[in-house]
Amino acid sequence: MQSSTRVFFELLADDAKASAKHIAQQVRHNLPGALSAQLSAEDHKSLEAVLHQELKSVVWRFLTHFDNKGCHLPSGILGYTINAHIQGAELERPLDIRIGEQDYSDSWSEFSEAGA
Repeated sequence: MQSSTRVFFELLADDAKASAKHIAQQVRHNLPGALSAQLSAEDHKSLEAVLHQELKSVVWRFLTHFDNKGCHLPSGILGYTINAHIQGAELERPLDIRIGEQDYSDSWSEFSEAGA
């Protein structure tokens, strides 16, 4: 995986993890006092883990739009690209972070399964 792709996916993974933690804290904070007090630290970690998995799925669904997976884009739009703009690069055009012909969502799945 090229470094610009890995960096982008690491940022997405970090955002999903941080958002899961924040949402879990907000849920716990907004529960009625008695119910919130009943949640153990393990319950909170379980909630955070479920939210994290769901947010990673949201990232995957978002990335499917770029490659028109499921053919859901309007007629005439074939897809989108995600480009890295590398400081000091000799390229005259932005670098697509795509890995070969692989869909962005498939690349995200591989990245996630590898431990992100």
